[in-house]
Amino acid sequence: MSHEQVTRSEDTAAKSPLVYAVENEILVNGPISFDRFMGAALYGLDTSLGFIPGYYSEEVSIGKKDKEDKFDFSTSPELSPVFGFCLAEQIIEMKKILGNPADFKIVEMGGGRGTLAYDIIHGIRYAGEELPEYVIIESSSTLQAQQREKLKDENVSFLAGSAIDFELPQTTGVFISNELPDAFPVKMVSLRDGQVKELFIGLGDNEKFEEVWQDPSEDVLDFIKRNKVEIDEKTKPLNLLSEKWIQNVARQIRRGFVITIDYETGTFTTTTLHIDGQIEFVTRSTKEDLDLVFMAKGRALNGFSGEEGKEHLCKKYFGKVDLTSSVDFSVIARAGKTAGLRIVGDVTQGGFLEGLGFHSLKELHYETYREREARVIFGDRGNFKGTLRALDNAEELLDRDRVLIQAKNVELTNPLSGGEHVYHDRLHSSYQTFRPIEITEEEAN
Repeated sequence: MSHEQVTRSEDTAAKSPLVYAVENEILVNGPISFDRFMGAALYGLDTSLGFIPGYYSEEVSIGKKDKEDKFDFSTSPELSPVFGFCLAEQIIEMKKILGNPADFKIVEMGGGRGTLAYDIIHGIRYAGEELPEYVIIESSSTLQAQQREKLKDENVSFLAGSAIDFELPQTTGVFISNELPDAFPVKMVSLRDGQVKELFIGLGDNEKFEEVWQDPSEDVLDFIKRNKVEIDEKTKPLNLLSEKWIQNVARQIRRGFVITIDYETGTFTTTTLHIDGQIEFVTRSTKEDLDLVFMAKGRALNGFSGEEGKEHLCKKYFGKVDLTSSVDFSVIARAGKTAGLRIVGDVTQGGFLEGLGFHSLKELHYETYREREARVIFGDRGNFKGTLRALDNAEELLDRDRVLIQAKNVELTNPLSGGEHVYHDRLHSSYQTFRPIEITEEEAN
């Protein structure tokens, strides 16, 4: 199909520049790999005519700013400042384990709109500890602008660039991320007629791109073999970039810790789709079909949940909605071990908060920050009773999210406080599927 045929057959006024650019790339080079497709949707595309922004470059809205605000999605820091206060407690403990070094740094990779950094800083200050240097690595200029505004009165450094291949001087401290690897572009594979095939994206029609299944690339086959991934007829995400990311993090660390918080493979979530303020349908994603989740402006769409829908292919959503993939923590653990990181904590998010005094912190903070003062500092999240109840009752987050803590060149005589409790006290019976990660020396090598 020629370029002229495409422009004549489609209503170009209704087509976004990003869709148009991807279509042209497919016309010139043939079907593109799914990670290329997902990367363009989320982070934009460099073209001969310049950079065309994607979702995180332009559209993203995280957490509500006020009662009337519509937002794409929320994370634990947006529910309550006590989440960040608990992380502050863990960071303070880690700094003491390292001997309170003068050059201790906190490095946050993918800082959202700065909420977690804001809360960690206030948590450390609340504990009466000296504030260490804080660095945020962020690829989205839109989010970095929000971070700079929120943290304008704090001593925070900003590094523009990807969390996957950033470079820092050798660092002593802690590297943290909250829901970062789930936004890395992924390969998609499936067993088709008894053969492993990789998903590519073709031109499709006026409304949707099309799926094209081809022989997998060598890096995909190597990843499957290295991580002992079982492939069946269901479409499965392979997060090759999570390996590259954690190995790069390990290279930056002289001594210290890595805290990774994200939702993992084989979990459950329920989301509602809103379009123009109207509820259109509810998507329930079970551990059998939760591969990709789309969210924007309070809307959520799930991909790969059946042959009907295939919302991930819709051209009208492309570059306008969030697209995330469940995370296989064993991949991060295995790749980390080859780079010198060992596991020192592997728990649910609920268990992590439990070990760091979630309930006692809740009461202490409510007494210390009287509501009027708290609202000045934390806005709507300053209603500690309300926001803590929201986090305490957010079973999706406490039950769904996993916290992996890794360390390099650190000797521990006692377990970390955040790694002592696998489960939240109220949810241990509902998280029957949690299995500790075990990586053998043979696997790591």
